[in-house]
Amino acid sequence: MHAFTLGGPFRLGAYYTDELRGSNYVLANVGYFHEVARLAEGAAGRLYVGAWLDEGATFERMRDATFRTSLSAAFILESPIGPVFAGASVGGEKRYRVYVGLGPVMPRGR
Repeated sequence: MHAFTLGGPFRLGAYYTDELRGSNYVLANVGYFHEVARLAEGAAGRLYVGAWLDEGATFERMRDATFRTSLSAAFILESPIGPVFAGASVGGEKRYRVYVGLGPVMPRGR
């Protein structure tokens, strides 16, 4: 049974959402978001820019784990209809993904 998945924003972003599957997983993230501007109140709010590094693996047995790395960067804009997210991730094997979204940015627990 493959109960855990990785892939998608903040979970090895250079891979498709839930692309990596296994009975166990390890994931480490380090990053930083910074407010770069405050836009007109009512029309838009704050603009943030950030970057982070993900390292992780899914596996059945730890000795068989293949660790993967993704480097990501994004903008988040507060808007009257919710946060607007635009970002990109690059990883090994010439993998990359571009993300655009509206709504909650951080993934929810499963």
